[in-house]
Amino acid sequence: MYILIGEISKHYPPHFGYFILVFFMVNSSIPYHNVGISQIGFSIPQSYVDINELAEARGIIPDKLTKGLGLKKMAVCKEDETIDVLIANALEDLWRNSANHGDTLDSFLKDVDRIYLGTESAIDGAKPSVTYGLNTLSKRFDFDYSHIDVVDLTFACIGAVDALHNCIDYVRLNPTRKCIVVAADIAKYDLNSGGEYTQGAGAMAYLIENNPRLVEYSSIVGVDTKADFDFFKPLMKIKKEDIANDISQQLNLDDDAQAGLNAWLNPTESPNDGNGNEGALNGIGSIPGDYIPVLRKEPVYNGAYSNKCYKDRMGNALNRFLNQGDSDIQNFEGWVFHLPFCYQGRKIAIHYWFEHVLKKSEDLKDIVNQIGEVPEENSKEFAQWLKGVSKTDIYKRFAEQRIASGEWLSAELGNMYTASIFFSLMSFIAQSEGEQSEILQMAYGSGSKSKVLAARITCAKEARLELKNRFQDAMNSRVKLGIEEYERIHRAY
Repeated sequence: MYILIGEISKHYPPHFGYFILVFFMVNSSIPYHNVGISQIGFSIPQSYVDINELAEARGIIPDKLTKGLGLKKMAVCKEDETIDVLIANALEDLWRNSANHGDTLDSFLKDVDRIYLGTESAIDGAKPSVTYGLNTLSKRFDFDYSHIDVVDLTFACIGAVDALHNCIDYVRLNPTRKCIVVAADIAKYDLNSGGEYTQGAGAMAYLIENNPRLVEYSSIVGVDTKADFDFFKPLMKIKKEDIANDISQQLNLDDDAQAGLNAWLNPTESPNDGNGNEGALNGIGSIPGDYIPVLRKEPVYNGAYSNKCYKDRMGNALNRFLNQGDSDIQNFEGWVFHLPFCYQGRKIAIHYWFEHVLKKSEDLKDIVNQIGEVPEENSKEFAQWLKGVSKTDIYKRFAEQRIASGEWLSAELGNMYTASIFFSLMSFIAQSEGEQSEILQMAYGSGSKSKVLAARITCAKEARLELKNRFQDAMNSRVKLGIEEYERIHRAY
């Protein structure tokens, strides 16, 4: 294609050659924006827990977590590694690793119009957490970000993908301008719970611009949305009267003591910190109203139901994506997933692989010979049959070729909510060998929504090796925590 354009350009004006290039690209099965990620910065906690040690402490056979779920280490934030610090660290790392970044943050940010954050670990009910991150960064460096539009986008684990699409559209319409998207989260579950060993944390900041140096995105997106309650963080409330009665019963308080307790829990004055800030609380006794609100970092979730929502949303979004582009799923060298645990992608992909690949392949005969005829789809027998398929060499080979490269960082860091799919994407890029690889990026956010889109690697081997070394150096510098120290941090944070 490019040789033909070169020959034509010798005899016709330059714009004619450009026209021919556009003609060929537009008639590709997957159109690309020529907008995407040019560089990334990231931040991971400086401590981790060994999954084998956590399994033993919880009475779990380690192989169930390591071989069954693919887990190795779990990133743990200490008390000073708050979400604003992770954001600030990722932004600083992006600046220091970007080409032509300049000597100051001012020079780096002069062409940046937006910094959009995807997170479900917000630290304020009104003020965007990205402003906290920029404030933390401004304490390290004197720079001006007053010209930059900032906002948080929240939809569980998919909010940063929403921010990505928003910024891609902006740069596509304003090709000389740039945006930064940050994905940052701390995944925290209760001690001794079924989700504890899937915890993790991390932040990634990525520079969105024209002619991207790492990866570009398609203009086709498949979406599926439904108002599920598979995982959520509700604003709960506890009645003060119930608290007073419980305390009175536990301590066997007399009537006067109980009356005093009720008076303390029900202040008559508006809370004020004495510095002109009304509404500022000073202890539990300053909370006005009949209820005490509670918003926990730990979610309410149903693991089995969440897996079903993940499978259904992703499957519908994938079908819409393929139908829009009239594309062949076999053309994608990589399948990159949001990974609440390392092997979630390969476990869930069996459904889509069967539907879009195996049913059309001669391999189906071999699998039927191995494990029997295909039962009625969507039946319990079919679900068991698919489990058998997942253990065959045919599917294992597919997973190793198309999925495994995206699992590397998840195994080392755990779940990072909004950042998970971008660490998976960069893991695939860092581990892959082929240039110009096309990847299916399959995002999911509980509650629930899925987006499927195509990404094309645009970086050379040297850039991929540089990425791999950066991640490896960061992970090698971490310190292992003992279980007791981890539990102390968990209770305090």
